[in-house]
Formats: sequence, structure tokens, C-alpha cells
Amino acid sequence: MTLPMAAWRVSYTPGNWLVLSGPTTLVVLAPVQPRKARLINQLWTDVVAASSVTKLLELLSATGLSELPDFAAFHWDASGLHCFLRGGLQVVDIDTGDVAVSGSDVVTWREEKLGAARRLRLDMEPKEGEAGLALPLVVGAVSAAAIFLTTADSELIRFVDPLDRGVLPKVPVLADRAGLASSADAAPVSKLRPVHSSEPSLPEPGISASQFAPPPAKHLASQPAAAATGDEIMAAMCHRGHANPPSNRHCRLCRGPVDPATAKLVPRPTLAGVATNRGEFTNLQVPVVFGRSPKHDGVPAGARLKAVASPTKDISRNHLLLTAKDWDVVVTDLNSTNGTTVKPPSGQPFILSDGKTVKIELGTILELGDGVALRLEPPRED
Repeated sequence: MTLPMAAWRVSYTPGNWLVLSGPTTLVVLAPVQPRKARLINQLWTDVVAASSVTKLLELLSATGLSELPDFAAFHWDASGLHCFLRGGLQVVDIDTGDVAVSGSDVVTWREEKLGAARRLRLDMEPKEGEAGLALPLVVGAVSAAAIFLTTADSELIRFVDPLDRGVLPKVPVLADRAGLASSADAAPVSKLRPVHSSEPSLPEPGISASQFAPPPAKHLASQPAAAATGDEIMAAMCHRGHANPPSNRHCRLCRGPVDPATAKLVPRPTLAGVATNRGEFTNLQVPVVFGRSPKHDGVPAGARLKAVASPTKDISRNHLLLTAKDWDVVVTDLNSTNGTTVKPPSGQPFILSDGKTVKIELGTILELGDGVALRLEPPRED
């Protein structure tokens, strides 16, 4: 069986509400003013790139969409169709006429799993007379009064022999719908150099977690705020008061339970800190540059400079940049001479170089050279 063009078949009647559609994610927003066209184009790009429920919810929170009075979002993954609804909108089952999901009487949004095969209708504007002309929508952005969505396998629009003709390769997000091997989000390190035993820049022996001082117990007692910018973010709290993405079911710091229904606007928290194997620790409240003799040239304004010893000059003057972006911590090579060996807590080490940027998780070790290493840890109280 050939690959479908999208996880569903969507049609719409023209109207004023904005519908942004990707192969596995669809978002419905109240009418938008023309002067926000550039913002909408970027938002549509982000919608297309939202490859999981977690990524979709992070997008809704980070962009403020979750705070709008009315919005709807759909996402398809291996478990079927997910719907997120808020406000006066209702998703109706076309076959039974029953309300499948209602967005009323919720603080954040209502999330429902709708299964693998559904035929649904969402009316954003009141019907006046006979229904208008229903037009097809695969991937793109339209202004609509209503949308009709089906995930029934027999109704999907499919490419003609895509694997044989090279029209579409094995796209992971659609693989499940074609019986192909599925995969998770593409790893951001797929284009980076793996570490081989012959890699000359890798110190011998490698640096391990045992060379770092044990984190103090108090780093879990509370979560410090980021730099005082007045910036707020939608977050759900665990019982220890740690802020988490509203999509999380467990705290990213202490692994305690998180109730997404408690999400609220909070000051943007400090996501992590950086420990060195020399015993120093820095909270990532602002971007931090590490290097042999770091300067403010070519780095974000307000970045903190942290010098590390490098007697053989294996470490560049401006070697790498650590910064928080939305709910992620990212590390960027600052075009260093020898790069940085990145050792995730799970997975294979790789070399970060050539100005590339990757997301890293807590517990990741970064080897800069000359025996200097950093480890990403939970933030600590000042």
C-alpha cells in the first residue's frame, strides 16, 4: 500500500477562521488580522514540524495559542488521533451526530484521544442556509467556516507508487499509516560526526560522570527563576513547585507527578545549570559562553562569559554557547578548532563542530578538551 499524503483527509468550507494544516498536525485559530501574516507563516512552519503530541503542546504554550479564548488542534501519532479544544468550539462525530469533544468549561484545554478511524466535523461559524462548497485541504493554510476530517484508512489520499518513483521517501511521521517501520523524532545529531576510537580530539581516557562533584540535595528544593525579564510561560507544577511543560505527566527534574489541568502562567523558570569537573556551577539564567578566553564578540547580548583553563590551547577562545530555548537547553559550537565531544546520558557520543546546534538533556556531558568537561544538571538555589 502506498503512502498517504497526510494522516487524514480534510475538507473545508470558506470562512474567516484560520486553519493551518500539516501532514500530521492541524491547528484552528480565530480570525487573524492581515498585518500578522509574517507571524502566521512562521507558525504554519512550526505546525508542520510538530512531530509529536509533546511538540504540539510545547508549541501551543510557547506561542501563547493556549491562552486564546477559542482554538482547536489535532495531531496524529501511532496511538491514533488526538484532539485539543478550548472555548465555545465542539467537534461532532459525523456518523452519529454526537459531540465528540467540547472545549467549554476548561481552564487550559480539553485533550481527547479519538482513536484510529473517525469522521469528524468542526463548525467555527454559524451555518446560514445550505452548507457551502467543501474544498480539499492537504498541507497549507486556509480561511474556513467549518472543517471536515476523516482518518478512515479507505478515505485517505495517497501518492501513486511513491517509493518506486522517488516521489516521497519513507517519511517517519506517515510510516505507520502505510505499514512501514515507524520511528521517533529524527535525532538532531544525525548529521554530526560520531566518535570513533581513532578520533584524535577525544581525550584518553574519556571523562565520566564520576569526575563531577555530586549535586547538593537542595537543588530539588525549589526552582529559581530565569533572568528578570517579565517573561511568562504556561506551565504545570509538580508537588515540589517545579515548572513543567503542560504536556508533561512527570516532572522533568524530580520525576514527581504533574497534572496538566493545573497549568498557569508563571515567570519563566531556569531550566538547568552547568557543572564543571573543576567544581564550579552556573545556573542557565542567561546564555553562557565557555572558552579559553571568551569575548562578547558574536554571542548573544547579556551572555555570561566563563573562562576555562587550556594550557595546550585545545579549547578555543569562544568555544561553545549554552542557552535555554522554550523548554529545551541547546548547545552551539562557536566554530571552535577541535569541537566538543557530546555524551548524552543515553545514546552514542558525537562530535559537535562547524557551528552546529543541538538540544541536550539533563545528565549530558560536554568534553571541551584539555581534560575540561561540563555536565548539564538541574538548577540550584543561589
